[in-house]
Amino acid sequence: MDCPRAKRYGPGERPLHVSADLRPARSTPRDTRHPGRFERPRRASAGGAVLLHVLAGDVSRALTNADLSGFAARGGRLILWHGWADPALPPQHTIDYFDAVRTTMGVTSADRMLRLFMVPGVQHCFGGPGANSFGQFTAPPRPADPNADLSAALERWVEEGVPPDDLVARHASSPLLGALDWREADPHRTKLLCAYPRIAVPKGKDNSALASSYRCVTPARRSAERRGR
Repeated sequence: MDCPRAKRYGPGERPLHVSADLRPARSTPRDTRHPGRFERPRRASAGGAVLLHVLAGDVSRALTNADLSGFAARGGRLILWHGWADPALPPQHTIDYFDAVRTTMGVTSADRMLRLFMVPGVQHCFGGPGANSFGQFTAPPRPADPNADLSAALERWVEEGVPPDDLVARHASSPLLGALDWREADPHRTKLLCAYPRIAVPKGKDNSALASSYRCVTPARRSAERRGR
């Protein structure tokens, strides 16, 4: 299946949606070095190629190419996302790549140009019982809302220097329609998405169907809060 799994953007560039094509197709040449495999489309730079490897499950190859310092030096910004309910590609692979970039470049340098959002209840690309609509497919509608649209958040990060630390996602009963335009999703069924490794936890006993009822915390802080009860 082919879908956007990451978005990268640098000054003077158009936002690039990096995808992993896992479908054997007549137009996709067979990889003669590995019988049974098909070559991945060459749609991105070296940094994009690394993402194609990790998203296709070739983590070992990707983890040896986790240096995105050249892309960062040009002012590039990268947002990764993965649905926790993805039945096709293991979510842990994307986390492993995120961690590898931070290890290779250093946490401070990596965090200047990289974000990861893990989305509960969302399947491969879209769909699932979770908040499956957050601007993950297309360029943002106008007027853009960087608090609800992943693409708009990326644009604001590059053009205004404001990194996305959280997003408000919505649930769409029509998953594909909602993925194409988050405004088509239900505004009364929202969830707070936190930049990994932070997680969303309830503020109290408010309406659990609304993102405003949650806050983002680090897992360590959450554990400390529970011990203090």
